[in-house]
Amino acid sequence: MLSSEMRACGILHQDQPKRKLRTAIENTPSGQLLIVNNTPLSSVTRGQRLTFTPVEDYYTGRQDATSGIMFGNMSTNDIEIPVAIKPHDNIAYALSEFCITQHLISEGHIKPYQPLGFLSGRDSIYTLSAFEDDVVSCDTITDSTDNPKKIQKVLLMGAATLARLHKSGVAHGDAQIKNTAFSVKTGEERAIDLTSSYFDKSGRGIADDMHSYIDTLPDYISPVLDNKYIEEYFIDPYLSLVAGALSKKQQDSVHRVTNNL
Repeated sequence: MLSSEMRACGILHQDQPKRKLRTAIENTPSGQLLIVNNTPLSSVTRGQRLTFTPVEDYYTGRQDATSGIMFGNMSTNDIEIPVAIKPHDNIAYALSEFCITQHLISEGHIKPYQPLGFLSGRDSIYTLSAFEDDVVSCDTITDSTDNPKKIQKVLLMGAATLARLHKSGVAHGDAQIKNTAFSVKTGEERAIDLTSSYFDKSGRGIADDMHSYIDTLPDYISPVLDNKYIEEYFIDPYLSLVAGALSKKQQDSVHRVTNNL
């Protein structure tokens, strides 16, 4: 069980080589927080106590999360920040997600949640990220509607999300409606649930993401969508957004997905 109180043990500079980042995380004592520099928590000093308080309202629409993410406020002295604390089975997974998130931030094609730090627990390593309660996952729409216009919006959001990830050289690894999200204030897509994501050097992840998203549509939308509908509101918008960014081989792999519908 994660303690509600922890102490800061130092600052993590994300521009270090990956092996140094890993060493720093591995050396974080249990119950202590390694803070990422240039974040809202960077002013916290070594040894300073922080308190995590769950906030029930932050769980609205997120109760079905299967990865054990905790939502609440992290506070110390005059600082209080909404956060999400996510457990990982090992440091490799936590560090991989962190590096991909930093890469997406630097590329600027799509915005992920801002990483704030790493928390060492007794049996797990946790990533701490800034939480924005105006960002909702697209399954909150499909769970409550069969309205064609709203379903079109969800498909377009999925197309834009995958296109922006792929333009950044990242495959999502678990592409489906529940893993796509957007800000209700700005309408912009957000990159979420990046635990299975990876740098897609071969380009195979592009086709895998498209297949995964299409194959899981029946899990969220009923009745089954017509193939022409999927092409018009998912595949065609995706191809339009990635135009000029993908190699011919990568584009051909997407077209094969279309042909196999």
